[in-house]
Parts: sequence; structure tokens; C-alpha cells
Amino acid sequence: MGPFDLTTLLGVLRVTKTLPAFWLQFFPDEMTFNTESIAMDEISEDYRRMAPFVAPNVQGRVQKQRGFQTVSYRPAYVKPKDIVDPNNNMFTRTAGESLATGSLTPQQRYQATVAKLLVEQRIKIDNRLEWMAAKAVQDGKVTCDGIDYPRVTIDFNRDASLTRALIGTAQWNSTAANPLKDIKAANRASNDLCGATNHEIIFGADAFDSFVAWVLANNLKLIDNNYRGSSTNLALITNGFDGLEYAGRVQGLAGGAGFDCWIYSAKVTLEDGTQEALLAPNKVLGISRMVNGVQAFGAIKDKKAGLAPLRYFPKMWDEEDPSVEYIMTQSAPLLVPRVTNATWSMTVQ
Repeated sequence: MGPFDLTTLLGVLRVTKTLPAFWLQFFPDEMTFNTESIAMDEISEDYRRMAPFVAPNVQGRVQKQRGFQTVSYRPAYVKPKDIVDPNNNMFTRTAGESLATGSLTPQQRYQATVAKLLVEQRIKIDNRLEWMAAKAVQDGKVTCDGIDYPRVTIDFNRDASLTRALIGTAQWNSTAANPLKDIKAANRASNDLCGATNHEIIFGADAFDSFVAWVLANNLKLIDNNYRGSSTNLALITNGFDGLEYAGRVQGLAGGAGFDCWIYSAKVTLEDGTQEALLAPNKVLGISRMVNGVQAFGAIKDKKAGLAPLRYFPKMWDEEDPSVEYIMTQSAPLLVPRVTNATWSMTVQ
């Protein structure tokens, strides 16, 4: 293709893989703290207590008042950093420009590079938030570990009974299994502890396959036309792609008890290039919206940010010799479930 060919690019085909935004929906609120640690008050109220019986001619009994406890967490710190080098790609044609001579100046390519890096850094931070949200609702704790960061576990004190592992013939790939009974028992345990109703069940890919196989093996009717209002609908065949897929709803008669089914198989890419599943294929997770999580952000440890609490703080600075610039975005995030016992996880096989 010569320099004088009248060729015009019609567009740029950019293939990108993104992480589906799913776990952050259970953390709808955002709070900032101008301190190094994030402190929250936990109040435990049981409104199922009854008034005690007393004789009409004696004094009423003073009731014990439940207090609260303040818990403090120190958020992790993230700051993806890139170098903007004028010697790299500023004087050559980039994707999308005219084939022969290019259509951007070196300064325009520089500005486009800065914008692209800022977008990528923000996406990386959002992916880390999604990862922290997934760990918080699955395990009731988040373990932060990095090359230059000591291993630290932030435990939200979820009740130990809500983390289960089935053994023997109870596992879902056994003919003696009963997945609906297991889900019901886990939902009951969560409800007993905090009053939550877990209407969303998230399956790992293998766990969902075993669930469907159990349904078919036991000839269960997902839709029973003999009863008006029977609307249970579960996908027996799914696309099986990497990411997030809605698989339908299992529901009782006339809109009675039920839950929505999701299949989650998305992966994140780690620093060493390997991939990690956000939900193990053999796990099942139950979530109630009562978890009401918080996206909390601590103070940015940078004088140019005024030591203020911000979701993101981007900045750039020069290196004179050789002439390069650095660009970095900082954040001090922590994803905190307000009602930790409103979730449960189960390893089913």
C-alpha cells in the first residue's frame, strides 16, 4: 500500500474483555472518611422479643437495652501508575488514523495516550472494587495481598454457620443430593440470624449444571399447568459463556416463595497474567438486598489531594531527563457489608 493510495479507514475493530458489573449492586451507598481508618457503628436489634407477663398489681419489669459496637477497618490502597514517553508511538501512526500519512499530530497522540491511560486506570480500580465486593459477600471477609503489600485479612464477622461445605452423598453431583433442601436450610440460617430473605442465588457453572441434572433426574415440574399462578421458569439450556447469565426463577405457587437464579463465571486477570474466578465453579451463594453494603473510601495520602477522601485521585508529574511524564490514579477503597449475615456461601461438590 503506497503513500499515495487514496485509502480511508472505515473504523477500528477493538476487541476488549470487560468484567460484568454485578457484585457492586449489593453495595449501593458510597461514604468517604477523612481518616486513615473507616469506622462504622454496628447495631443488633431483635424485634422478635415479646413483652413479659407480670401481675397487674406489681411494677413493670425494666427491659435490657441492647447497645452497639463500633468497628474500625483500615482500607487497602491502590494506585495504578503508567509512564507517558514521547519516544513511544508519538511520531508514528496509531490505530484509526489515515493509512498513508496519519491524521494526528504528535501532540494529539500524546493527549490521546494520556486519556486512554486514565480510562484504563479507572477501569482497573473499578475491577478491584468488584473483586472486593465479591469476596465480602462470599466469604464475609476480604484478604488483601500484593507484591509490596503484606497479607491482611479484613473480617466482617459473618456467622460461621453461613459458610458451608457439603461432604459425601450430600454433594450435588451425588444421586442422593437434594439441592433445594440445602438452599432452603442456608436461607433459614441467614433468616434466623438477621431476618434476611435471600431472593438471589448465584451459581458457579459446575454447581448450576449439577442443580439442573438433579432437577431432570427427579422429574421435577418447573412449570405445573395444573395450578393457576405457577410461573417457575428455569433455563435448562444456557449459553455457557464466560461472565454473567440470568438463568430464570424458581418460584412456588401463586407467586409464593422463590428465588432468582444467576450463573456467574467471570474471571479477573492478576498481576502475573493468570486468571482468577470471582466465584468458584463448585460454589453457590445466597444474597439478600438487606446486606445493604457500603463503598467506603478513606483519605488519599497525597498532599496534592489535600489528604481528602476521594473515590479516585488522578495526577501527573514530569521527569526532566529523559523527558517523560508519569500518570497515576489513587484510591483507598473498602467494600463493607452492613448486614454481613444477609449472605451465605456453600461449596456443593
